[in-house]
Parts: sequence; C-alpha cells; structure tokens
Amino acid sequence: MYKAAEHLGSLVIWEKDWIHFGTGDGIKFDLLKKLFEDFFTGEDFLFIHGRTNSGEYKNEDFFSITEQFLGTENFEIWSVKMDKAIMFNKIGILLLGRKK
Repeated sequence: MYKAAEHLGSLVIWEKDWIHFGTGDGIKFDLLKKLFEDFFTGEDFLFIHGRTNSGEYKNEDFFSITEQFLGTENFEIWSVKMDKAIMFNKIGILLLGRKK
C-alpha cells in the first residue's frame, strides 16, 4: 500500500488551497469529520503512514486510527480504490486530491 500510494501520488490532482485543521488542543475535529464524510462518503479507507504501519480500515475507525498523528506527523488517507486522497501535514493543514 505504501509504495502504491507513493507511486499514485504523482497522478493525483491536488486542490490548490490547503485547509487548516489545527494542532494540539486546537484541532478542529468537527471540520475533519465533515471533510472525511463528504469526501469518502462512507467508504473504508487506507491509512498510509509508513511501510510497516499502513493498512485498510473501516470508515468509522477514522479518528481512532488518525488521532495520534493529527497535527504531529505527515500521513495520507486514500480511498480503497486509490482514486482519491487526503494529505495531512504535521503543521495542521491538509489537501484533498483526486486521481487524474
């Protein structure tokens, strides 16, 4: 998964505007929940963080999987079809993208 996401990342058209979601106690969980639900519409997702800790998860597990990394580490969330992704940056911003 990690290598596939790395390869497919170059085929993604990323939106131009970064979205600020915050760091530490300032993380906007309501914003993240809405973005995730609207973008993935109930789909399961792939959590891409590294070679050994990436995996496929159920939609309802989004926060339990990502919360410890939000605003502290870079990671990506991909649809299982690998046709859309959210790139999270450790400084509390994210980008939405879709495969060309």
